[in-house]
Amino acid sequence: MNSSSTTLTLVRRRLVATVARLVALAALICSLFAMPTSVWADGPTCHGQFMNPITDICWSCMFPLTIGSATLVSDGQPDIDNPSSPVCYC
Repeated sequence: MNSSSTTLTLVRRRLVATVARLVALAALICSLFAMPTSVWADGPTCHGQFMNPITDICWSCMFPLTIGSATLVSDGQPDIDNPSSPVCYC
């Protein structure tokens, strides 16, 4: 086999691979447009209410805030024992 036929074979393989990718992409696009519009329009509806971060969170329950043995914020709440090092391994 000479170099020109090898080059031609590589070009053909790339062309076939590119055409296969384009066909797959076209099939994906067609399947998206073939979906009934009710699938897209009838999505889940939220009947609740959004959270208010000022009134709906118990901020005093989040403290004391510590990293290792360093206390970042203490609000008078009891804290559990923490490791002495902020870096731990399991």
